[in-house]
Amino acid sequence: MSNPTDNRAQSLPASFAAWLQHLVTHEKAYKPKTPYRWHFGFIAWLLHRLTGLALAAYIILHLYVLQNLARGPEHFNAMMAAFDSPLIRLMEIGLLGVVVYHSINGLRIVFMDYGPMAEKESYVKYLAATFIVIAAILGIGGLVMLGHVLH
Repeated sequence: MSNPTDNRAQSLPASFAAWLQHLVTHEKAYKPKTPYRWHFGFIAWLLHRLTGLALAAYIILHLYVLQNLARGPEHFNAMMAAFDSPLIRLMEIGLLGVVVYHSINGLRIVFMDYGPMAEKESYVKYLAATFIVIAAILGIGGLVMLGHVLH
């Protein structure tokens, strides 16, 4: 009678490189039950990840600008002058949108995990309300910020 582990050992590729190639081409760590589709939940998930990356990039840029304070007022004022343009002001409105979306969507995720928002019939309503609140805050804040650009 043969040992079952002997058969398994014989079916494994001979080298590590061949095994790794087999693993990459034939095995999946997680096989989703259904493929991703462009629905509201997936878009919210994707935007949450992208806004998180944008916030991380902003923090790095912000720290770079602030380090000019240590170099003296003339360096900091030169840096601030470089950022004083209408394009940068519009990008600040975009930053407001990123912060508002990421924070409100994060709250929505918490409420879904721990509250009644996880029920399927109310999920779309809460998701739509989340996007409406984000749009309202972005619109009002953007108008205020845009007012400073126009003056």
